[in-house]
Amino acid sequence: MDPNRPSNAYGLDPSLYRSQVPSYQPGAYPPVPAQNYVPAHTTGYPPVPLAPMPQPVEVVDPVAEFMMGRSHPPLIRVSFEDVPQNVDGLKRLALARCWKQAITLCEHCIYNLPLLPHESLQWQFALAFSLVKLERPGEAAEVIDKHVGPFNADKNRFETYAAYYPGQKGCMIPFGMRLLHAKLPLLRNDPKASQDRLYELLDFCQEHLNEPDTAAAIKTAMEQAIVGDAAPNTWRDRERCVKLELVDIHVSLYQHMCAVAIINDMLKEYTPEMRTAKPTGQAEYMELLQRLGGIHLEAGQLGPAEDAYSRVEAIDETILSPADQHKLEVTLCLNRGTLCMAQSLFARAFEEFGQVLQKDSHNAEAANNQAVCALYNCNLKEAVSILEGLIRNDPHAALTEPVVFNLCTLYDLQSEQNLQKKKVLHAVVQRFKGDHFPQKYLKLE
Repeated sequence: MDPNRPSNAYGLDPSLYRSQVPSYQPGAYPPVPAQNYVPAHTTGYPPVPLAPMPQPVEVVDPVAEFMMGRSHPPLIRVSFEDVPQNVDGLKRLALARCWKQAITLCEHCIYNLPLLPHESLQWQFALAFSLVKLERPGEAAEVIDKHVGPFNADKNRFETYAAYYPGQKGCMIPFGMRLLHAKLPLLRNDPKASQDRLYELLDFCQEHLNEPDTAAAIKTAMEQAIVGDAAPNTWRDRERCVKLELVDIHVSLYQHMCAVAIINDMLKEYTPEMRTAKPTGQAEYMELLQRLGGIHLEAGQLGPAEDAYSRVEAIDETILSPADQHKLEVTLCLNRGTLCMAQSLFARAFEEFGQVLQKDSHNAEAANNQAVCALYNCNLKEAVSILEGLIRNDPHAALTEPVVFNLCTLYDLQSEQNLQKKKVLHAVVQRFKGDHFPQKYLKLE
């Protein structure tokens, strides 16, 4: 080493090792592949893999999953602000089953609009009816007792307001309010009190059978808006409506023979001439025979039930309209299936109800009974599938209280994610039935 050449701190000649290290030449070395690591010299720790990029979470709609791709329009939500503040607005809310909004509309009209006496009574009836739809019968009773008072009071008569109703006489109370008042105790677990009120109402109707309903248009306007076409318009129809309510009350109290007596008395009115003359005569006659057979079966009387159903088979279908002919065919299959169930012939009953569903795929009664037969045939999975299929076909019509209750019961029997399945069914009910469906039938508690 040249003693005159400067050395570094270690006494080495830099030229010696510089000359031995080749200079960098681009392309002389293969490229280093990209590593998914953090360089070690930046942290002082071994390389750590980077976390993967988060993937978007797919939100699954439980209702769409339940419907299995079948598309049905949801129940249209109508708000109080979306409708006119009158009977037409109430009708729109009732058709949409938006009963909470209907209550808001009723209260607005009662307390903010200048109403005639009969109009005030109509809105009080609509308010009580809406409260009942939301399972608040106590509040409905308070509306009638506090704001309407005794039905025969002077303030509820046309004569008291002669300036508004010249020549009008009688009570302004809508028949729908009388019927609702009679049924309220039953909704509060007091069927005997309802029974007494219904018999009083029956006497009231029979007193007016031969009298013209001078205020029919006034009395039934609100009923037709909120109840629909089922609202009776004549005293004869009102009498029939009350008798059918009494039949149901007697059956609920296990007074089957009283119910049978009422129906047999009603059947006497449906002579062949009357059934032909009245447009709905044949359908009403068939309905009464159906109820009669069902009550006998519930009472364990197979022979009288077969007799009632045989009278249905004897109906001359040639005099029926095409719609009634189809209804008769469905009814006959239902009757045969019901009789087979009563005799524990569940396999045959299953087939009969299947024929009904072939004629009418939306028949909730047939699907419900067929599911029961499948359960008795030890086929729980098929029973669940039948009721779920019924709902998928037409959720608006199929989501009835018996269907929902029975399906939830079957979920409980499955005991596999039963609570989750019932929550999904609850979401389906909310989408297609609105806010008035009784929650107790979902068995969530």
